[in-house]
Amino acid sequence: MKKVLIIYGKETINYPHILTDDEEMEATAFFISNILRKNRIDCYLLGLGKDLRILGKWIRKEKWIVFNLCEHLDGNYRKEYKVARYLEKNKIPFTGNPSLALKI
Repeated sequence: MKKVLIIYGKETINYPHILTDDEEMEATAFFISNILRKNRIDCYLLGLGKDLRILGKWIRKEKWIVFNLCEHLDGNYRKEYKVARYLEKNKIPFTGNPSLALKI
């Protein structure tokens, strides 16, 4: 049985006085995971920081369907496409745009 992995960007910088885009995306990821779990779908959350190595460790162990909420890598929005490209290269089904659309 495939599992759902919900990924989102997680910057290392934290601004305590405002709700950042990352905090909003993390809240969205938790909201989605709650809906999936209520429907008895096994899912996990993974916040990505500087690189994709942690994602590689996760996808090697299981057969995943990835719910891609990642909009950057370590705060760099120009690297958003790299997440989709990594998933495409590893033949992992995922939601959202393909890497070429994100790069353009």
